Amino acid sequence: MTDRLKTLLESGRRISALALMAACDDTDFRNSGRRPGTVIVASPLGDAHLSGRLMTESLVRKIGYETIGLGPVSPKQMAKAVESSQARYLILSWLLNPPAAEFNVIIRELNGLKQRPILILGGVAVNRAWLNSTIKDHYLGTLLVMPRIDVLGRVMLGLEAPDSYLWVREAPVRTEHVPSATGIPGLLSPPPPMTALSEEIRSGTWNFAEIRSWVSDRALFQLHLGIAGPIEKQLSANDQMAVLADRYVKQAYDLLAHHQGQYWYRWVAAKGHCDSITFSWDNQSDTRHFPRQTKAPYRNLADYVAFPDQKVGLCVVTAGNQETLIRNLMDSGQAGLALAVHAVMVQSAEAATEFIHAQLRAAASGKPLAPLTEDQMTHASYEGKRFSFGYSACPNLEDQDLFFNALPIQDSGLRLTDTFMIAPEATVTALVFTHPEAVYFSAT
Repeated sequence: MTDRLKTLLESGRRISALALMAACDDTDFRNSGRRPGTVIVASPLGDAHLSGRLMTESLVRKIGYETIGLGPVSPKQMAKAVESSQARYLILSWLLNPPAAEFNVIIRELNGLKQRPILILGGVAVNRAWLNSTIKDHYLGTLLVMPRIDVLGRVMLGLEAPDSYLWVREAPVRTEHVPSATGIPGLLSPPPPMTALSEEIRSGTWNFAEIRSWVSDRALFQLHLGIAGPIEKQLSANDQMAVLADRYVKQAYDLLAHHQGQYWYRWVAAKGHCDSITFSWDNQSDTRHFPRQTKAPYRNLADYVAFPDQKVGLCVVTAGNQETLIRNLMDSGQAGLALAVHAVMVQSAEAATEFIHAQLRAAASGKPLAPLTEDQMTHASYEGKRFSFGYSACPNLEDQDLFFNALPIQDSGLRLTDTFMIAPEATVTALVFTHPEAVYFSAT
């Protein structure tokens, strides 16, 4: 039996997801006996957090627990699986926070069980402030909050006491109410006249090799794979994790060589009024409401198109569905490669969207398409910005149906989940605004 994973977790230092998955690939704890208790790994219904779920399943299985992977399921299905398997642990992992109502239903269903599991919450969206404002029903069992997978591994292996990860409701903080502003005049200068923009729908396919130069190595290697610094610098220093990551990424591109992504985009007329934008196309119109900042400068997306004859670009890009490939890699002991495939797919979808955004900016300005440095792409150092539903300037995921109404993506394999995320996960949607003073901002 190799004990690389155990040694890594015993080190006590922060561990990247890639390092954990690489250790899982050559670790087998089965010969040392099973650990007591069954673990169920699930996501709230509609959440497309494939990589988080599969990494969690792989880790707890290699540590020695009997593991049941449910995927995205309803609260009733979670409770039924816990009851039938007498699971000791239920781990929920999600990419975006589920609606408060759904999460409280999960708590109520689990409270109704005679034997309640230890409930562990994890994933990039988990934070105590959200829990404090969301959970209305007190969980009658033990509730742990673990946003990092290496912490989960140490607790599950018994190397770290879970006490510091217990969630207890905090007293609410009293804040002064600030009334929202609507229709503040003079926030922005009128934009320059837009060139004539066709509202024709453009669609097609792209492959991973041709979009590679638009992929941010910083996001791919540092954000997704946990490399400590710029990949070229780390490779020059012969950093072993960087060498491993580089090899996995090259293998991922080989596996995806014959796979194609898809894109759709178009311009639509847009008129901003107070806190709403009316989008118009093909003799149809659709009005959506957006939150306004409650303090100066009181930004709202509607301000960017509160001028005559404005248009907004609508864009959808997907890297497709490779869940079967990723799960097969996980099941065959290639978790590190599976993580790299997922990272390449997600970042390639972002890169293809960035490329289309550059084309839309060029069309709107009448200027030729100019190449961008990685720093320019990372910091969006250009005129015009793209926004996606679910983020702070336009947080309502329910508005994602706008893309299904205005673009012919209904038969593409894309779908809205019950919580209005677009599946498959490696899919990007964008509202493209061209106003030269457009900036990213938080309105929530």
